[in-house]
Amino acid sequence: MSLDTIERRLAEGTAAWLLFEFHCKRGDLFSEKQLATPVGQILAGQYPGRVKAEITHPYLMPIRQRGRPPQLDFVVLDGGNWEAAVETKWITNTPLTLGQIIWDLIRLELLIKHQVCDAYFIIGGFNKKIKEVLGETHLFDIDLKGQQYITHVKGQNVKLDLKKLNTATKDYINTKLSKYPGITIPKILYLKKPQMAPKDSINLTFKIIACQVLSPKSIQRLNKI
Repeated sequence: MSLDTIERRLAEGTAAWLLFEFHCKRGDLFSEKQLATPVGQILAGQYPGRVKAEITHPYLMPIRQRGRPPQLDFVVLDGGNWEAAVETKWITNTPLTLGQIIWDLIRLELLIKHQVCDAYFIIGGFNKKIKEVLGETHLFDIDLKGQQYITHVKGQNVKLDLKKLNTATKDYINTKLSKYPGITIPKILYLKKPQMAPKDSINLTFKIIACQVLSPKSIQRLNKI
């Protein structure tokens, strides 16, 4: 497997940018908005199209439209062609659930199921906070030894079995799905092995995790989990 992947660039480049900001004593400002500069510039360096932020998701149309429609954090468009899409999450003291993370992954999978483009998910935050949110799920663990978790590594991919999610997370996803009749989601989400930076981190340091979301054609799809 090539180590020169876009997800590696996103992880290492974003982490390096945040480290620079941290040494400029701007660590207290870290938020999801802080990811815009490094992510946008890395995407611009990898794709010929234009990077745009907060673009309406083209395949999520609710029954009743209230407020702003679902949007993607970043997309790269070359004319009418979609080249890439990115969803980001930054974990702080503000509550963030496993369901919100899974829903972002599902939103990306729904996009690439219909649209030929790359899709990436980035999550960042202080290591301690990431551990608190992910708990014992091993969601982005690339060294799994067994299959008792919701994820399982096979080759260069991580398989996330939505049927193994806890009840609260399933209820969250099913509530989201109820707003979009006709939408189906994969029983198993496929991700390329995540890239993490920095490689060694302790509780009081931050971490960036980046992975590419995949959508195999033969995967079983469900209208609820």
